[in-house]
Amino acid sequence: MQRTVLFVTHPQRACGVHQFGLQILEILSCSARYRFVPAAIATVGELEAAITAARPDAMLVNWHPITFPAVPPRAFRAMGLPIAALMHEITDAMVQDPAVLPFDHCIDHDPSGRRDNPRFVRSCRPLPAYTNPFAPPPLPTIGTFGFAGPTKGLEDLVLRVQEEFDECLIRMALPFNAFGDPDGTESRTLARRCRALLTKPGVRLEVSHEFRSIPRVLDFLARNSLNAFFYVEQEGRGISSAVDLAIAAGRPVAVRRTSMFRHVVAASPSICVEERSLQDILAAGTAPLEPLRAAWTHDRIRADYETLLDDVLAERPSASPEPAPVPAPVPPRRWWRLQRLTT
Repeated sequence: MQRTVLFVTHPQRACGVHQFGLQILEILSCSARYRFVPAAIATVGELEAAITAARPDAMLVNWHPITFPAVPPRAFRAMGLPIAALMHEITDAMVQDPAVLPFDHCIDHDPSGRRDNPRFVRSCRPLPAYTNPFAPPPLPTIGTFGFAGPTKGLEDLVLRVQEEFDECLIRMALPFNAFGDPDGTESRTLARRCRALLTKPGVRLEVSHEFRSIPRVLDFLARNSLNAFFYVEQEGRGISSAVDLAIAAGRPVAVRRTSMFRHVVAASPSICVEERSLQDILAAGTAPLEPLRAAWTHDRIRADYETLLDDVLAERPSASPEPAPVPAPVPPRRWWRLQRLTT
């Protein structure tokens, strides 16, 4: 008999954390051992209502300290249910110090990270199931996508393309970010700056700002010759999920050698732009990515979550509790750096 798990996330769709949670939820929906009930909540009252409706055996929270300003970890724990968290922006230092983590049982998707904490599970990256139906474009087409910001290196990407190509189409999908750029000011400004850098008549830039669902993002990426991500180094950040979607789209991928891409920089031959040209990475095709596609499977992710939930429920079986009084919110721990949420 399946046990019920309430999968809690925040309601803002235009957010990398929310979209990542949707990918995980879709994978977990095929579990034969657990039934996952989604709940998008923003307040303690909405959390209580979701628990009352689902009567779950446990709770799994898609957690980032920015996305639940009105529901801190203590509020989740006050519900009295066994609880685990899908964590974002995790560092090895946090894993080694259990006191830093806001929940007793946690999981994240950094396959390159340390596993020193027995209450912390590492899993692989969730690559969506996708078959590229599009023929390669006749003109070299370099694509990128994600919530815009000064750390994305978009201007550097334009300059690099112009160094290597006399004729090329650059395609950027830069939706507005619900938490960091809700009115799109930064996204539009960066698009204007990138256009101002164009000097070769044969190099064109197309920019769109619409928010796309994951299937439509995959279609966008699949129509490009190569997808490139020129993020600058940001100490203490988690892994970017943008590259995961690009790998799933079935086109070559180029990245800067930064910590947010630490899960792919060991690919061979290299996909790092410090070591090889965009043209060389394009010519190598998807061969460097195939070992990752083979290792990062949905079956493995489901098994990791089932093991995590087995441990959570074994330690503290569900008692279908009445919601307890919620303590006053407390400021996030100083270990968390509250940064703009980007994919």
